[in-house]
Formats: sequence, structure tokens, C-alpha cells
Amino acid sequence: MFDLNSESISDLGLKQLELARKRKKLEASYKAGKISQSTYEYIVKELTKAVVDLEVQTKEVSYERGFHFYEDAGKPTGQIALSLEDFARKVRDVSLASLEFHQERGDYANWIRDVFGEYSLAETVRNLKEKGEDLRKKILETIEGPQQNVVFLCPSCGKEVSPKRIWKMKGRPNRAGKTLQITLAHYQCLDCRKSFRQVLSKEIM
Repeated sequence: MFDLNSESISDLGLKQLELARKRKKLEASYKAGKISQSTYEYIVKELTKAVVDLEVQTKEVSYERGFHFYEDAGKPTGQIALSLEDFARKVRDVSLASLEFHQERGDYANWIRDVFGEYSLAETVRNLKEKGEDLRKKILETIEGPQQNVVFLCPSCGKEVSPKRIWKMKGRPNRAGKTLQITLAHYQCLDCRKSFRQVLSKEIM
């Protein structure tokens, strides 16, 4: 069974309140006819996923099952991660020697898979080929997820605006057969009537 420490409970509670606030505003916009059903369903799906991801990231394991960082065999750094959220914090500070040592051995992926049962996430981490600070950046992006937000501030008046429409676009396959898929959103501010677009996410398919 996983426990949450007091700091994680505080962080989790604040983030859950923020997600609940966004969902309430979303439902009000949908009922008022300001956004389409497809847009509403897409955002609800993203918010639900965010809650699930948040719960996974803040689950804490015992000291013995935590991730113990080393710079080499027999050279512990003394840093230990007890949750995925804690892991991300440690990755920000750990030395590059330790970062690359564990990635080359597949230690991060094995821990994420065996301790948290996150097989897809583990495989994504295992396939990271970057080095140095680029590796640190990619691990953080993979663990924490892209900082996607469907509610943006109007560039003219600064008011929060929900999307009127969300759609996906695919580019041509590259030489490796991979295709870039972009999720876009169209916004129109209800206060100043400013229209603008935002890229919500980019995925390699």
C-alpha cells in the first residue's frame, strides 16, 4: 500500500482543486453553448487523465523500494526518490554522471515498471537516447508530461479563455516512417472578442 507524506498531500490537494475548478468552468461553458460537445469531451478526457497521472506521481513507496541514485557501482550519491514526483525533483539536481549511469543500465525504466507498474512510461524512458542536460530535460518531460493547458490567457486583455474548437493535424511521414501529429485549439475571448490559436500538443506517431 502506498502512503502520502504531508507535503505530497498538500501539493496533491492544491492540484486537485485547480483541476476541479477548471472542470467546473468547462461545464459552465458547455451548458452555455460556448464550446462544442467534441471540445468538451476532449478537455474532460485530458482533465481526467491529469488527475490519474497526478495520483500515480504522488504515490510514495518504502525506503527499500525507492530509487537509490549512484554515480557508479559502489558510489551512492545519497539521494533517494520515494515517488515519481520525488524522482522528478531528484533528477533536476542529480549529477550528470549519475543521470547517465542509470539510463545506460536501464535502471530508471526497470524501477518505474517494477515498482509502479507503469509499463508504457517505463518503455518511453528506456528509449531515451539523449546525453547530458538534454537527457535530464527529456526525462523530466517524460515523467511530468508536457505542461499542456487547454485554458489560456487572452493575449489582448488577459482573461482566461476556453477553446471553441480543438482539432488534430498530421504531417507527412519522415524517412523513418514517423509522422508528427499536432493538436491545435481555436480561442475567442468573450470579453474583447480577440481570436487566437494555440498548439496544445505534439506527438510522434
